[in-house]
Formats: sequence, C-alpha cells, structure tokens
Amino acid sequence: MKLEQTGKLLTKLPFALIIALLSWLIVYWPTLADMLSVWSSSETYTHCFLILPVVLYLLFEKKHELTQLKYQPFYWAIIPLIITQAVFIIANTIGINVLAHLSAYFSAIFLLWLILGTRFLIFAQFPLFFLVFAVPLGEELVPFLQQITADLSVVFIELAGVPVFRDGLYLHIPAGSFVVAEACAGIRFLIATIAIGALYSYLFFSSLKRRIIFMAVCVVIPIVANGIRAAGIVIIGHYSDMTHAVGADHLVYGWLFFSIVLGLIIIVGNVFQENSSSIDTEQTNSQKLNNSYSANESRALFIAPTVAGVVLIIASSLYLQWISKSSPSVFDKSLPVKVTSFATAQAPLWQPSFKLADTNIYLDDSKNNVKLFIAQYFNETENKELINWNNKQFDYDLFSISSRKSIQFGSNNAEILYLKNIHGHSFTLVYFYVLGDVTHYHSLPIKLAALKAKLQGESYTASIVQTFFEGEIGDKEIKNYLTAIIQSHSAESGAKVNNQ
Repeated sequence: MKLEQTGKLLTKLPFALIIALLSWLIVYWPTLADMLSVWSSSETYTHCFLILPVVLYLLFEKKHELTQLKYQPFYWAIIPLIITQAVFIIANTIGINVLAHLSAYFSAIFLLWLILGTRFLIFAQFPLFFLVFAVPLGEELVPFLQQITADLSVVFIELAGVPVFRDGLYLHIPAGSFVVAEACAGIRFLIATIAIGALYSYLFFSSLKRRIIFMAVCVVIPIVANGIRAAGIVIIGHYSDMTHAVGADHLVYGWLFFSIVLGLIIIVGNVFQENSSSIDTEQTNSQKLNNSYSANESRALFIAPTVAGVVLIIASSLYLQWISKSSPSVFDKSLPVKVTSFATAQAPLWQPSFKLADTNIYLDDSKNNVKLFIAQYFNETENKELINWNNKQFDYDLFSISSRKSIQFGSNNAEILYLKNIHGHSFTLVYFYVLGDVTHYHSLPIKLAALKAKLQGESYTASIVQTFFEGEIGDKEIKNYLTAIIQSHSAESGAKVNNQ
C-alpha cells in the first residue's frame, strides 16, 4: 500500500517540478557544497545532516494527502523569487555566505510556491520551514553568548561559596584561572535544541500558544544550563585543585550534562503534551482545502511557471559568471598606510589569521612602541576575501575582549578592542578596513564598496590595518597615531609590496 501511494504521489506531481528542482540544484550547487563543507568542518552544524532526511520523512508521511491535494501555480510568487535571485547575486558578488545560503533556501521555497501554488505551501508549511535549520546560522551570536555564560557562571559560582574574580571572559579562582572560550558559549547545543524543540512542538502540540511556550523553553533552558555547566567546571576545578574539569573531563562533563538537560526538556514536553496531534489537525485542514478548491489539473498548466522560474535562476547564475570573468587582473598593490618608519617584524603577538590573503605584512614601530599588521586581497573571490568568518583579528584562545568602542580620526573610522590575556595583562588593538576611498571598521560599508566596484567592473584592493599597543591607550593618542600613518587617498602611493 505504501509503495502504491508513493507511486501515485510521483505521478500526481507535475513533471515540470522535477525539471525546476534539477535546475535549482545545478545553479545552487556551489552554494550547497559550501553549506556541506560548513556542516562537516564545524561541530556546531553537524546536526544539519539530519534535517533533510527528517523533512523528506515528514513529507512522505503526508503522501496520501499530497496525492489528494490539487495543485495550481501561483504566478505572483515570481516577485519574491526575483528578489531572492537579486540577493543571491549580491551575496555571491561581495562574499556574504550566510545570505547566499539563505537565498538557496528561499529560492527553493518560492520555486515550489510558483509551480505548486499556495495550497501546497500551506499544507507543507512545517516541513518547508524546518528545512531552514539546514542553513548554518548562529555563529554571529557566539560573542553575545560568551558574555551571558560568563555572567551566569559568576552568579552560580558565588552561590556555591567559591570566591571568583571576573576579568572580561576570564574567571579567576584561588586554584587557577578559566576562560569562557568560543567553545564554551553553548551555541552548538542551543541551535540543536531549538531544532529538536521545533520538531517536537510540531509533532505533539496543536495549539500555537503551547508551541510558542515550548520553543521559548528550548531557548532559555539551554542558555541557563550552559551557565550552570560552566560554573560547574570552575567549581569542580576549585575542589579538585584543578585536576578535573579540564581537557577530556571538561568535554565528557559537558556532553553528559547537556544530554540530561535535553532529556528534562523532553519530559517537560511530555507533561504538557496535548491529546490531539498537529498531524490530525493538518489532515482535517487538507480535506478542507481540497473540498473548497477546484483547479485545472492539466500538466500543461505548469509549463509557463516552470519556464519562468528556471529561466530566472539560470539567468542569475549566468550573470554571476559574467561578473567573475569580467573582473580586472591588474590591482593597486600600494599599502594603505605610511610605513617608512617601520621595520620588518616577526609574526605578531596577537596572532591575527587572514587566510588566503595575497599579502601579510608584519611591521614594528619601535620609536612609538607599536606593532602593525596589514593583510591585503588583490582579487577577492568566493572564500578568498577580506571579511570572512574564517578570518580572525586575534587568537581568541590567547586573548579576550574586555571592552570595545569605535573611534573617528578625520573622515575615517576605526574600532578599538581592549584585550586581556589570562595573566591579566592589558593590550589595545585598533583596526580598520580599507577599500578604495572607504576606511571603516564595520563590514557593511566595505562590502558595499566591493559590490559597487565589481558591478562596475573596476579593480580594487581590500586591506585590513591593525595597530597593537601594550597597555590601555587613550583615544587622543590613538587618533594622533592613526592620522599620522594613514595614507592619503589623493596622495601618490608610497611603499609597494609583491605578492607572496
């Protein structure tokens, strides 16, 4: 019976849909491959491998209703599809991977909406929504979660009677010191718990109110639990004289603790589980949709929307290829700062990491006791770009940010990061990006300048300039120094370097 229903479903769906999905797969394959590489390279997103099988299973469970559902194209869906393709072009042109990933997701949704219609979109709304958890999102929340974890840890440590002194992300107790690193932010468990919570609330709750409450629980509990976990590690280290809760003990304790927390969340969900499931409700809704809806089931009905959708996504891909092939091969390799008073230095203490940069320069201004680092990209391409999630301004395992603020020198903008290491020593890291006439610490103005240059077929060099001072330096001194070294855009370029 199941095979028979599956066969009916495949014959019921328009053949044009298969053509459209294959075209979408071919156009978006580089983006999908990038998503796969993120899933496999980051433990935060290993759960993404399970999302598509879950979505396919949820749709397979609805095979009977899908065979009964009457499909009709919704031509107005071409408008959000056009917008999505425009975002896709922009995202790939300036290298914003998260936007490219979201474009792949939304273009698939809007393509289905265009060909199969609103009735299908309403009926399959949760499986299609759940697919968004395959998009690697959330890394941007890590600094915020680190701060929350540190705040909660101090509260729980003090409640346990252990003396603690917090210095940024460093927690000092009599037995030793701890740092709330990126891995301690709890982003992995938070994202996975939200995905599991969404699936659980869909399967076992039918009322919107209970679903919202349960999802709120799935957000709050992991964050609080991560604070308790981090505090527990410090407390164990205190009473074991730092012989436990580090290394392998740290990891085992973390996963065991979160397994227990996840079990408790599921138990809470079972207590408030409703008698009727959402599947029963949606089966009733599908019957209402079919009973109140009449459409021409001719396969010719789907040809026009399919052609429109396929032409649109292929056109965006061809335009991207044209932009890539028309990129200039000659670039300005002059440095954005004056370096006549600097001497060549070894790799900097704060260990910035800008992978695939065409030029990495380490300089030392011994007269002013300042270290300088410059990275340049002469030909930004996908994953080879100045502003990328792989690039780090400093080694997060060696330093933490105690505070940060922006500063303006002339018409330019920079950001000051006040850093501390685990020994309590203070440092001041000032950085800004340079692209053409734009000098700014924020990524958006730089990305927009890159987009403008690429769309106009102009060459450009994207650079980052970092100055590193020992101790905490005042704003006035920093402004004077930056003004002195910044290269005037109207002046003739100074020192030049060769590709590495």
